[in-house]
Amino acid sequence: MKTIIFLSSLFFTFSPFSLNAHFKSQIPSKTFNFNQMTAGDCVLADGSTVTIWADGNIEFSGTVWTNHTHSGDQWHHIITFLDSRGLTLFTMRFEGPDHMNDDGTHYNFGPSWQKFDPKFFNDVSTATAKGFC
Repeated sequence: MKTIIFLSSLFFTFSPFSLNAHFKSQIPSKTFNFNQMTAGDCVLADGSTVTIWADGNIEFSGTVWTNHTHSGDQWHHIITFLDSRGLTLFTMRFEGPDHMNDDGTHYNFGPSWQKFDPKFFNDVSTATAKGFC
């Protein structure tokens, strides 16, 4: 099995926190894990994660592959962050590697960084995800 590392270019934002894990650990954070999901020919592996930090940084990481395509599938991942009442606070979209082929390659999707409005941090209690291929 080959592994390819993909950094989402459409929404990629460099974060200084990726350089200093100790500093990052000093900022309050919340991490949500996702089970395996399938969309069309594509699969997002069990154990993908999204972490939000109180300063407004957000990071998504996961592993994706396709089972039946030679034309180049792409994983599209939408994460919705909810408060304790189940109301949507904000939604983020992450674009996975494009041109995935069914040759057994598993693509490391991320880490992919984005920003969100930090005023929502304390209210986030859960995250849900949808995938499209």
